[in-house]
Amino acid sequence: KSRLLYEFRQALRGEAVTYVEGHCLSYGTSIPFLPVLEILRAACRIRESDSPAVVTAKLHKSLARVGIDPESALPFLLRFVGIKEGTESLDTYRADGIQVRTTQILRQMCLGAARERPLIIAIEDIHWMDASSEALGEMFQSVEGVPLLLIVTYRPGYWPPSLERTHLTQIALQPLGPEDSRSVLGGFLSRERLAD
Repeated sequence: KSRLLYEFRQALRGEAVTYVEGHCLSYGTSIPFLPVLEILRAACRIRESDSPAVVTAKLHKSLARVGIDPESALPFLLRFVGIKEGTESLDTYRADGIQVRTTQILRQMCLGAARERPLIIAIEDIHWMDASSEALGEMFQSVEGVPLLLIVTYRPGYWPPSLERTHLTQIALQPLGPEDSRSVLGGFLSRERLAD
């Protein structure tokens, strides 16, 4: 599934689309919003080495680019990415109020970016998704008419609750047969080195 996603991403080179990717990790089920944070950082071009001031500037620019008032939305995103400076105005909010508003801002950012140019969001291995990120999946409901494609990968045996909706398509990948397996292995090993 990861290779198929990689090949899809490669096929998009040169296309006028925005592609961002997040990953769920086996040890990440207890890390809130892990794939969502990765997607936000990728979309805003935030690097691990960026200082809080640089992160603030990048978030400000990204909000303005998609038509969201940075002054009102920025404190929520700063708190979301773990920066305390500039979030003092949120001290009077309840935690659930902050989460609701942050989700609204993230949804607005996705919709704004998708209206600018088609947006593809890929999340790998959602069978390891944390509960907080899973709840954010609801923000992709009712996005008809918006050029936004959400791709998720997961292992057999897991059934994402969001698949109950009718506007999603599921593609089940079958295991490779012996000849296809040899073909894949032959791509990086010589045929002489392949035992039956």
